[in-house]
Amino acid sequence: TAGAGFWRVQGSIQENWRWNAGLRYEHNSVFGGITVPEVGTVIRLAPGYSLHLAVARGFRNPTIRELYLFPAPNPNLRPEHLWNYQGTLELHPKPELAASITGYYADLSNLIVTVGRWPAIQLQNAGAALNRGFEASARWRWSRRVALYGGYAYLRSTNLPPYVPRHKGVYSMEFDLRRAFVHVGGVTVGRRWADTTARSELDPYTVVSFKLMIPWGRATWFVDVDNFTDTRYEVVTGYPMPGVNAAGGLVVRF
Repeated sequence: TAGAGFWRVQGSIQENWRWNAGLRYEHNSVFGGITVPEVGTVIRLAPGYSLHLAVARGFRNPTIRELYLFPAPNPNLRPEHLWNYQGTLELHPKPELAASITGYYADLSNLIVTVGRWPAIQLQNAGAALNRGFEASARWRWSRRVALYGGYAYLRSTNLPPYVPRHKGVYSMEFDLRRAFVHVGGVTVGRRWADTTARSELDPYTVVSFKLMIPWGRATWFVDVDNFTDTRYEVVTGYPMPGVNAAGGLVVRF
Protein backbone atom coordinates (compact mmCIF):
# COMPACT_ATOMS: atom_id res chain seq x y z
CA THR A 1 0.00 0.00 0.00
CA ALA A 2 1.06 3.61 -0.58
CA GLY A 3 -0.18 7.03 0.43
CA ALA A 4 1.05 10.55 -0.22
CA GLY A 5 0.31 14.21 0.42
CA PHE A 6 1.80 17.39 -0.97
CA TRP A 7 1.87 21.14 -0.43
CA ARG A 8 2.74 23.90 -2.91
CA VAL A 9 3.06 27.69 -2.64
CA GLN A 10 4.09 30.41 -5.06
CA GLY A 11 4.46 34.16 -5.01
CA SER A 12 6.43 37.14 -6.25
CA ILE A 13 8.96 39.45 -4.61
CA GLN A 14 8.91 42.05 -7.36
CA GLU A 15 7.11 42.32 -10.68
CA ASN A 16 10.02 40.62 -12.43
CA TRP A 17 10.81 38.02 -9.76
CA ARG A 18 8.59 34.99 -9.06
CA TRP A 19 9.24 32.00 -6.83
CA ASN A 20 7.65 28.65 -5.97
CA ALA A 21 8.19 25.89 -3.44
CA GLY A 22 6.68 22.53 -2.68
CA LEU A 23 6.90 19.54 -0.36
CA ARG A 24 5.63 15.99 -0.85
CA TYR A 25 5.66 13.08 1.55
CA GLU A 26 4.97 9.51 0.43
CA HIS A 27 4.90 6.33 2.46
CA ASN A 28 5.15 2.90 0.86
CA SER A 29 4.57 -0.31 2.82
CA VAL A 30 7.53 -1.94 1.04
CA PHE A 31 10.06 0.89 0.70
CA GLY A 32 9.15 3.13 3.63
CA GLY A 33 8.66 6.91 3.65
CA ILE A 34 10.37 9.72 1.77
CA THR A 35 10.14 13.52 1.90
CA VAL A 36 10.54 15.30 -1.44
CA PRO A 37 11.14 19.10 -1.44
CA GLU A 38 11.48 21.48 -4.38
CA VAL A 39 12.14 25.19 -4.79
CA GLY A 40 12.50 27.40 -7.85
CA THR A 41 12.56 30.97 -9.07
CA VAL A 42 12.07 32.86 -12.33
CA ILE A 43 13.80 36.20 -12.85
CA ARG A 44 12.88 38.42 -15.79
CA LEU A 45 16.19 40.00 -16.76
CA ALA A 46 14.81 42.16 -19.60
CA PRO A 47 11.96 41.99 -22.11
CA GLY A 48 12.36 38.66 -23.88
CA TYR A 49 15.03 37.35 -21.48
CA SER A 50 14.43 35.29 -18.33
CA LEU A 51 16.41 33.08 -15.96
CA HIS A 52 14.94 29.97 -14.31
CA LEU A 53 16.64 28.29 -11.32
CA ALA A 54 15.43 25.15 -9.56
CA VAL A 55 16.47 22.57 -6.96
CA ALA A 56 14.39 19.44 -6.46
CA ARG A 57 14.54 15.97 -5.04
CA GLY A 58 13.01 13.07 -6.96
CA PHE A 59 12.38 9.37 -6.61
CA ARG A 60 10.75 6.43 -8.38
CA ASN A 61 9.72 3.19 -6.71
CA PRO A 62 10.00 0.02 -8.81
CA THR A 63 6.69 -0.88 -10.46
CA ILE A 64 4.83 -4.12 -9.81
CA ARG A 65 5.77 -5.29 -13.30
CA GLU A 66 9.48 -4.64 -12.65
CA LEU A 67 9.34 -6.43 -9.31
CA TYR A 68 7.18 -9.46 -10.02
CA LEU A 69 5.81 -9.77 -13.58
CA PHE A 70 7.08 -11.05 -16.94
CA PRO A 71 9.48 -10.26 -18.50
CA ALA A 72 12.60 -10.21 -16.32
CA PRO A 73 11.13 -9.50 -12.86
CA ASN A 74 13.56 -8.61 -10.07
CA PRO A 75 12.05 -8.46 -6.55
CA ASN A 76 15.35 -7.09 -5.19
CA LEU A 77 15.16 -3.76 -7.03
CA ARG A 78 15.55 -0.64 -4.90
CA PRO A 79 13.90 2.78 -5.48
CA GLU A 80 15.65 5.34 -7.66
CA HIS A 81 16.64 8.59 -5.91
CA LEU A 82 17.74 11.94 -7.31
CA TRP A 83 18.81 15.45 -6.34
CA ASN A 84 18.67 17.80 -9.34
CA TYR A 85 20.03 21.34 -9.68
CA GLN A 86 19.42 23.24 -12.89
CA GLY A 87 19.31 26.68 -14.47
CA THR A 88 17.72 27.77 -17.74
CA LEU A 89 18.22 30.93 -19.74
CA GLU A 90 15.35 31.68 -22.14
CA LEU A 91 15.78 34.18 -24.97
CA HIS A 92 13.05 35.60 -27.17
CA PRO A 93 14.64 38.75 -28.62
CA LYS A 94 12.43 38.84 -31.72
CA PRO A 95 9.00 37.36 -32.55
CA GLU A 96 10.61 35.07 -35.12
CA LEU A 97 13.42 33.80 -32.87
CA ALA A 98 13.28 31.83 -29.61
CA ALA A 99 16.08 29.93 -27.87
CA SER A 100 16.96 28.39 -24.53
CA ILE A 101 19.93 26.78 -22.82
CA THR A 102 19.77 24.63 -19.69
CA GLY A 103 22.62 23.45 -17.50
CA TYR A 104 22.10 20.81 -14.83
CA TYR A 105 23.83 18.75 -12.15
CA ALA A 106 22.13 15.59 -10.91
CA ASP A 107 23.12 13.22 -8.11
CA LEU A 108 21.45 9.85 -8.74
CA SER A 109 21.41 6.50 -7.00
CA ASN A 110 19.94 3.09 -7.83
CA LEU A 111 18.93 3.96 -11.41
CA ILE A 112 16.94 1.01 -12.81
CA VAL A 113 18.24 -0.19 -16.19
CA THR A 114 17.46 -3.03 -18.60
CA VAL A 115 20.46 -5.05 -19.76
CA GLY A 116 21.06 -8.09 -21.95
CA ARG A 117 19.06 -9.26 -24.96
CA TRP A 118 16.00 -11.45 -25.26
CA PRO A 119 15.43 -13.94 -23.71
CA ALA A 120 18.26 -13.22 -21.24
CA ILE A 121 17.29 -9.66 -20.35
CA GLN A 122 17.62 -8.39 -16.78
CA LEU A 123 16.44 -5.46 -14.69
CA GLN A 124 18.96 -4.18 -12.18
CA ASN A 125 20.01 -1.12 -10.19
CA ALA A 126 22.96 0.59 -11.85
CA GLY A 127 24.39 2.15 -8.68
CA ALA A 128 25.23 5.82 -8.07
CA ALA A 129 26.05 8.47 -10.67
CA LEU A 130 26.80 12.17 -10.98
CA ASN A 131 25.35 13.62 -14.18
CA ARG A 132 26.41 16.98 -15.56
CA GLY A 133 25.40 18.44 -18.87
CA PHE A 134 23.48 20.99 -20.84
CA GLU A 135 20.71 21.18 -23.42
CA ALA A 136 20.23 23.95 -25.97
CA SER A 137 17.51 24.59 -28.54
CA ALA A 138 16.49 27.34 -30.96
CA ARG A 139 13.61 27.97 -33.33
CA TRP A 140 13.86 30.55 -36.10
CA ARG A 141 11.08 31.52 -38.49
CA TRP A 142 13.35 32.37 -41.40
CA SER A 143 10.48 33.67 -43.49
CA ARG A 144 6.71 33.59 -43.44
CA ARG A 145 6.69 30.07 -44.88
CA VAL A 146 9.94 28.54 -43.63
CA ALA A 147 10.86 27.65 -40.03
CA LEU A 148 14.06 26.07 -38.73
CA TYR A 149 14.61 24.19 -35.46
CA GLY A 150 17.73 22.79 -33.85
CA GLY A 151 18.61 21.23 -30.51
CA TYR A 152 21.64 19.65 -28.88
CA ALA A 153 22.18 17.77 -25.60
CA TYR A 154 25.45 16.84 -23.91
CA LEU A 155 25.72 14.49 -20.93
CA ARG A 156 28.78 13.68 -18.83
CA SER A 157 28.24 10.96 -16.24
CA THR A 158 30.37 9.06 -13.75
CA ASN A 159 28.20 6.00 -14.41
CA LEU A 160 26.53 6.29 -17.81
CA PRO A 161 23.73 3.70 -18.17
CA PRO A 162 23.58 1.45 -21.24
CA TYR A 163 22.04 2.94 -24.40
CA VAL A 164 22.16 6.55 -23.11
CA PRO A 165 24.14 8.80 -25.51
CA ARG A 166 26.66 11.42 -24.45
CA HIS A 167 25.74 13.56 -27.46
CA LYS A 168 22.40 13.97 -29.20
CA GLY A 169 21.20 16.47 -31.79
CA VAL A 170 17.80 17.08 -33.38
CA TYR A 171 16.97 19.42 -36.25
CA SER A 172 14.16 20.12 -38.68
CA MET A 173 12.83 22.39 -41.41
CA GLU A 174 9.16 23.16 -41.97
CA PHE A 175 7.73 24.57 -45.20
CA ASP A 176 4.28 26.10 -45.61
CA LEU A 177 3.46 25.67 -49.31
CA ARG A 178 -0.04 27.12 -48.88
CA ARG A 179 -1.81 23.97 -50.04
CA ALA A 180 0.64 21.59 -48.40
CA PHE A 181 2.93 21.39 -45.38
CA VAL A 182 6.33 19.70 -45.50
CA HIS A 183 8.45 18.69 -42.51
CA VAL A 184 11.99 17.35 -42.89
CA GLY A 185 13.76 16.40 -39.67
CA GLY A 186 16.58 14.34 -38.33
CA VAL A 187 18.25 13.08 -35.18
CA THR A 188 21.93 12.32 -34.60
CA VAL A 189 22.84 10.07 -31.67
CA GLY A 190 26.40 9.58 -30.47
CA ARG A 191 28.11 6.51 -29.09
CA ARG A 192 26.49 4.62 -26.21
CA TRP A 193 27.61 1.82 -23.93
CA ALA A 194 26.14 -1.50 -25.03
CA ASP A 195 26.21 -3.06 -21.52
CA THR A 196 26.85 -2.27 -17.85
CA THR A 197 30.51 -3.32 -18.07
CA ALA A 198 31.34 -0.24 -20.22
CA ARG A 199 33.51 -2.37 -22.52
CA SER A 200 31.61 -2.30 -25.81
CA GLU A 201 29.86 0.56 -27.59
CA LEU A 202 27.10 1.02 -30.13
CA ASP A 203 27.99 3.06 -33.19
CA PRO A 204 26.59 6.58 -33.65
CA TYR A 205 23.86 7.11 -36.23
CA THR A 206 21.80 9.75 -38.01
CA VAL A 207 18.20 9.14 -39.06
CA VAL A 208 16.22 11.53 -41.27
CA SER A 209 12.43 11.61 -41.67
CA PHE A 210 10.00 13.32 -44.04
CA LYS A 211 6.34 14.24 -43.61
CA LEU A 212 3.90 15.71 -46.11
CA MET A 213 0.42 16.96 -45.11
CA ILE A 214 -2.23 18.18 -47.56
CA PRO A 215 -5.41 19.72 -46.09
CA TRP A 216 -8.57 19.02 -48.06
CA GLY A 217 -11.75 20.40 -46.52
CA ARG A 218 -12.34 18.62 -43.22
CA ALA A 219 -9.71 16.03 -44.09
CA THR A 220 -5.92 15.96 -44.17
CA TRP A 221 -3.92 13.56 -46.33
CA PHE A 222 -0.52 12.64 -44.97
CA VAL A 223 2.57 10.67 -45.95
CA ASP A 224 5.34 9.79 -43.46
CA VAL A 225 8.71 8.40 -44.55
CA ASP A 226 11.07 7.35 -41.77
CA ASN A 227 14.77 6.67 -42.23
CA PHE A 228 14.60 7.55 -45.92
CA THR A 229 18.43 7.56 -46.08
CA ASP A 230 18.21 3.83 -45.22
CA THR A 231 20.64 4.13 -42.30
CA ARG A 232 21.60 0.86 -40.64
CA TYR A 233 21.72 1.24 -36.86
CA GLU A 234 20.81 -0.33 -33.51
CA VAL A 235 19.19 1.34 -30.51
CA VAL A 236 19.53 -1.87 -28.45
CA THR A 237 22.30 -4.38 -29.02
CA GLY A 238 21.28 -7.19 -31.36
CA TYR A 239 18.10 -5.55 -32.68
CA PRO A 240 18.66 -3.82 -36.07
CA MET A 241 16.19 -1.02 -36.71
CA PRO A 242 14.09 -0.88 -39.92
CA GLY A 243 15.47 0.69 -43.06
CA VAL A 244 13.32 2.96 -45.21
CA ASN A 245 9.68 2.65 -44.11
CA ALA A 246 6.62 4.68 -45.00
CA ALA A 247 3.00 5.17 -44.01
CA GLY A 248 0.16 7.23 -45.40
CA GLY A 249 -3.42 7.94 -44.60
CA LEU A 250 -6.32 10.30 -44.20
CA VAL A 251 -7.48 12.13 -41.06
CA VAL A 252 -11.07 13.42 -41.09
CA ARG A 253 -12.40 15.87 -38.49
CA PHE A 254 -16.15 16.13 -37.89
